[in-house]
Amino acid sequence: FVAYEQQCTHLTCPVIPQVEVGELHCPCHEGVFDLRTGRPLSGPPRRPLARVTLAIQDGDVVATGIEKRTV
Repeated sequence: FVAYEQQCTHLTCPVIPQVEVGELHCPCHEGVFDLRTGRPLSGPPRRPLARVTLAIQDGDVVATGIEKRTV
């Protein structure tokens, strides 16, 4: 499993998963991020999405923190 912050790194619009093509899409300015890495693929965003750290606790996947990414 992988999780990222929901806000685009361009102007904080929400990103929408497009799992069938392996992307996260920002509809505000047509930004596109790679679903596997969180890195920008096209559009105005230049910084990757921050990754949410995950753990399995009692059989459930839970968010445990966030890793800010700069490159």
